[in-house]
Amino acid sequence: MNNLAPKENWDRAYREAPEIFDAFSRAEDSDGQVARRLLSYVSLPGRTVLELGCGTGRYTRELAPRAGLYLGVEPSPSMLLLARKAFVDLPHSPVLMRARGQALPLRTGSVDVMLAAWVLVNLR
Repeated sequence: MNNLAPKENWDRAYREAPEIFDAFSRAEDSDGQVARRLLSYVSLPGRTVLELGCGTGRYTRELAPRAGLYLGVEPSPSMLLLARKAFVDLPHSPVLMRARGQALPLRTGSVDVMLAAWVLVNLR
């Protein structure tokens, strides 16, 4: 048994085991309510959507096909690698970028809708 606090275990899974992180995020919203709820509030067709902290693409996969342009930003290379593998079969693939929220490679005003699930609780 390890002696790490829950937060340290979560951080370690994020850094070293994106598959574990992905399994936890899928279990947290196993029936896809988050994406459905978001879609009930905002229309995505023709709009540019930014998902800050897209991780393994849990919400990206559900929302990207409905947007005009879908941008996913994630600082973790291992998370992005797993996300890219998940989108090979989508006809309208999202644009995934490695970046931090503090330094987005985007022009001001270029995004219509932003999603930041999981991000705000982890800001330091």
